Amino acid sequence: MKDSKLTPPVKVLPQLNPPQPLPPSGMAFLSMGLVLAVALAQPWHLVSSQSQPTEPSVDRVTQQSFTYKEYLARTLVSQPVLPPQGAEPYVVQNGDTLEAVAARRGLTPTQILQTTPGSVDFLEPGQTIYLPTQQKQFTWPVPSQPLPQLNAAPRTSLDIAAPMGTSVVAAQAGTVITSGTKYNGYGQMIEILHEDGVITRYAHGSETLVRAGTRVTQGQPILRVGCTGQCRSPHIRFEVRVAGAAVDPTQFLP
Repeated sequence: MKDSKLTPPVKVLPQLNPPQPLPPSGMAFLSMGLVLAVALAQPWHLVSSQSQPTEPSVDRVTQQSFTYKEYLARTLVSQPVLPPQGAEPYVVQNGDTLEAVAARRGLTPTQILQTTPGSVDFLEPGQTIYLPTQQKQFTWPVPSQPLPQLNAAPRTSLDIAAPMGTSVVAAQAGTVITSGTKYNGYGQMIEILHEDGVITRYAHGSETLVRAGTRVTQGQPILRVGCTGQCRSPHIRFEVRVAGAAVDPTQFLP
């Protein structure tokens, strides 16, 4: 009979359940409450560097915008309408248009809109509008009197007689945009662009004293009186142009 190897018995360990967490004690509850309280007391940017304040919705912004506009509108309506300062009243006549009234006074329609309270989209006879008067801030280009006008047409220029060689000065500060002989009939001339878009023209001179691009001050000599171009005697032709159209210069002169 052969000997056989004996297999050692297998030791079976008892089945153990996983450990269950112990219920927190009263002290643990107190500690957790303190930690949570400290966290809530910290500024948001210290609690989490990635959290950002929420932005208001588009609807909220729109609502706030319309609410503010309505407030402004009600405030303006509640204020009494007063005649603007630096403006004179004008009663609209039959056939008047905003463009025609502006051209006669050497203004632009926008200037009338800015000085007249309310709507002036359609002028009605008898309606009162306000024309700005602050435009009368030019000085005479030469110290003399204008030559008499030969016809009764609306005046669009001034021919001012002066001795040959008299200095012609800028009626208002601005930038020289034309210097020399540029247009037929005007001879030696200067044109100055002013800040409000108005252009002044000085023609028939004998000599220009400033170049194009030069910034000049009010009263600065820019030209000498002559008789160049279509001319019969020494004088200076003075024009004021608004939006390219020549208007009555006397509306700008004292």
